[in-house]
Amino acid sequence: MISFRNKLNGLLTVFSRVQKNKMKSINDDQYADFLLNIRSYFSNSETSIHKARNEIKIHKHKEDVLAIKSFKIPNLLNKFIYTFLRRSKAERSYANSIRIAESVPKPIGYIEFKKYGLLHDSYFISDKFDFDFTIRDVLRKADFPDRHMVFAEFAYFTFLLHENDILHLDYSPGNILIKETDGCHIFKIVDINRMIFKNLSLDQRLKNFCMLWANDGDLKIIAGHYAKLMNVDKEYCIDKAIYYSRRHKKVKNIKKRLKGKYVPG
Repeated sequence: MISFRNKLNGLLTVFSRVQKNKMKSINDDQYADFLLNIRSYFSNSETSIHKARNEIKIHKHKEDVLAIKSFKIPNLLNKFIYTFLRRSKAERSYANSIRIAESVPKPIGYIEFKKYGLLHDSYFISDKFDFDFTIRDVLRKADFPDRHMVFAEFAYFTFLLHENDILHLDYSPGNILIKETDGCHIFKIVDINRMIFKNLSLDQRLKNFCMLWANDGDLKIIAGHYAKLMNVDKEYCIDKAIYYSRRHKKVKNIKKRLKGKYVPG
């Protein structure tokens, strides 16, 4: 039988492990102190570029201009889950960024702070990507410059993600950043803590476009380019992409109405 002392030692080991703050970076020599003092850097930064459930601030560290994402402090249940059962959003953001480095702003690191042995606040840090616009801007403006070319390049970018077994579960317009350079466009994705890595069926690929909230005409162009890249039936791709998009909008609008929000008819 395991002695009481051994059981106690085991419990103390677990407790000391969960009490310890968790962090990782691409270069500990360069960023360890920065991560350990991230709370101070974040609170002192006055350059907030996004503030909702989570907040993103810009901070200059030595020669780097960094984007610091502070995740909302989870409720008690999620504190327990993120401490013992699954990785935190900050850790997943970092791990996913390392895995798909070419498609995201350069990852720097992440850090988690614990309170009473449970996850409290957490941060993910990356290079600031100087994008010119998002795919939302292109979708909203019918006279956007080189609009069809951007759609074609976006279809190709998405195709490459899918070909590499990457499925972004929040593939929404604000999470797709675009920089124009030398007559073409560079795409980067953000908000990547929710991703799946697996071989994708054609329908799973086409369903991934539904969160764009694109109108049927724009989706027809994007899906048409995607079908050509896949070398599959164009009409099938267009019909499926539009079907998933309409279904997504319908579900979202129902939820909004249930919350008492106005939804145009």
